[in-house]
Amino acid sequence: MAIQIPPIVVAPQPEKTADKLWILTMNINANSGNSAPTTAYFSVAPYISSTGEILRDQMQHINVPDVFTACYTNPILAQAVGAIYLSVESLCKERYLFGMQPDPITPVITVNPVNVTVLSTATVTFSVTAKGRPLNYQWQKDGVNIVNGENISGATLSLLVLTNVAVADSGEYTVIVSNILNSVTSTSATLTVTVPELTIDTQPANQSVLTHTDITFTVIPAPGRYPFSYQWKKDGVDLIDSGSISGVTTNTLTILNGLEVDSGTYLVIVTNSDGTITSNNAVLTVSIPEVTIDSQPVDQTVNERESAKFTVVPTPGRYPFTYQWSKDGVDIIDGENAASDTLIISNASETDAGTYVVVVTNLDGTVTSDKAILTVNVPPQ
Repeated sequence: MAIQIPPIVVAPQPEKTADKLWILTMNINANSGNSAPTTAYFSVAPYISSTGEILRDQMQHINVPDVFTACYTNPILAQAVGAIYLSVESLCKERYLFGMQPDPITPVITVNPVNVTVLSTATVTFSVTAKGRPLNYQWQKDGVNIVNGENISGATLSLLVLTNVAVADSGEYTVIVSNILNSVTSTSATLTVTVPELTIDTQPANQSVLTHTDITFTVIPAPGRYPFSYQWKKDGVDLIDSGSISGVTTNTLTILNGLEVDSGTYLVIVTNSDGTITSNNAVLTVSIPEVTIDSQPVDQTVNERESAKFTVVPTPGRYPFTYQWSKDGVDIIDGENAASDTLIISNASETDAGTYVVVVTNLDGTVTSDKAILTVNVPPQ
């Protein structure tokens, strides 16, 4: 279906003479139903020269949406249509004849963007609410137009989104809202991006232990941006996982079966995207415990051919304990009997009389018991 629109008089170009009258007739090809028309055909009456010569008709077609886009973007631009220059501004005034967009309304900002303070790597949004139609948006930072990029979207929309922000993104943000009638700039919204201070909630603590004790040092950083990385050090030197040491790059360092050589000053360096912090020093003291005896062997007197028994009880400690009994400074070679905590002398004779001691040993060291004298009474012959 074709809709005939009343003719629109289009002013001649400045270089044209006054006797050259240009009449524009606009025909719109409409789609079926109530859809908006898609194509406009422009034609003009024949151009009659001053000598009466009739020049050919001028005709050109243009997409309707393109015309209206021009209408909103540059109202004073003359749109070339064949040999005719159609005033876009005039065409805009007649657009209601096509059932297209309504008349524009001057933009007014009703809600301005607001200040934002965030930590680095956060996502930030700025928004603006405006009335009017149609509305175009252009966000600016410190007076410079923003363009969409890897971490920026919505530079020409009512909602600006900044992801993974850094300190460099701090600044003053505004938005220009505009249309054919006017433009208006929002108030400034300040974005402040700070790098949070990395802190430690639980520091590793000093420890004093005996040898062969399992040792752990733990650090707990304050909740923040994960992940955290760790590097434990001993006496200023980076530790590496080994047979007895593990967890050197975790928050818990473990030392199995600690020895004197493990004594020293330990610390850990904690790092995340916000920075690095060093823990307090934690001093480890590993000492060799003294092996002691709770119950010493005691002197005994027996008659010949009676049995004698010496017993020692070491202070509870790291097992196992080993024993070596001796008589008058000479180790007794008597299998299990001389290598236990109890020495039994059966059927004692005069030759068994003497001074007995036992050497007690475990992982922590060695201790020698008190002397115990055995007296064997031999009846007269």
